[in-house]
Amino acid sequence: MQKFRVGWLSAALIAGGTLGILFGILLPRFHASDASKAWDDGTALRWPTPKTIQELVDRSDVIVIGRVAGLAKTADEGPYNEPAPMAKSEFPAPLLPVTYYDLQIESVLLDDGNILSAPSLRLAGTPETASPPGFGRKTIFFLRRNSDRLSYGVNGDWAMIDWGRQPVTEFDGGRVAFASGLSTNVFVAEVRASIPRKQPWELRLNVTDVPK
Repeated sequence: MQKFRVGWLSAALIAGGTLGILFGILLPRFHASDASKAWDDGTALRWPTPKTIQELVDRSDVIVIGRVAGLAKTADEGPYNEPAPMAKSEFPAPLLPVTYYDLQIESVLLDDGNILSAPSLRLAGTPETASPPGFGRKTIFFLRRNSDRLSYGVNGDWAMIDWGRQPVTEFDGGRVAFASGLSTNVFVAEVRASIPRKQPWELRLNVTDVPK
């Protein structure tokens, strides 16, 4: 009986070690090169809050001041901004519910030449769970362009700043470290000053960079 227990335990340890090695090889590769980049429009994962206003601007393709005008449509879709290898991945992204909202834009701080013709915000979830800013509430949007060029997404609640709250907060009242204590007018002025210094924001991912 003792031999059997020892033998069974050894086999289990060997099998577990083998699986651990395989997951150690495959999982980082999947997370870093496929999942994290594929979900880069905020559809599933939320990226950490930027540390500075300059980093916030660098992460944005478009910055506008406006309002959510209404619900446009709901759908079950995969992620946008997919890297080319994703189409051939052994781990295809699942379809998830998303909701599109029409944006009413009052002013454009950072223009990509497309936002005024396609002012559509795409958020993960159903209308009951997507949680956009309240309809008609003035908001500063820091948007990422989706690869369909027909809609935009965000990488976190910090990308939708409430215009009316003082000092600056997220649309749901959450504090933002990159604008701690700033009034809306001062915050917008610093955003405008950061735009000429904008640098391409490249994701250099490894397993520890994957948002939790």
